[in-house]
Amino acid sequence: MGVHLCANRDELALAAAEIAAMHEGGAAGGVLVEQYVDGEEYTVGFFDETTLGVIQVVAANQFYDFDAKYQSSTTQYLPLDECHELYDRLVAV
Repeated sequence: MGVHLCANRDELALAAAEIAAMHEGGAAGGVLVEQYVDGEEYTVGFFDETTLGVIQVVAANQFYDFDAKYQSSTTQYLPLDECHELYDRLVAV
């Protein structure tokens, strides 16, 4: 599995070629392409109807990928205070 963050058409073409090679070799069963949304990353925990809290994720790298989540010791998980202006908006989503 791989992730490609493409900033221009040339990078997209290179990523598409690599993905096509993976697909032909049987290493990829499908492809997901999404538009990149730049901004801060948050996660909200729930148990039934109870909110467990909001955490801002500050990835060690450019974005929060497998390495940032499971292998990096520099990714930060910052609890968001209930008084923060975003808290209620994030919980409502």
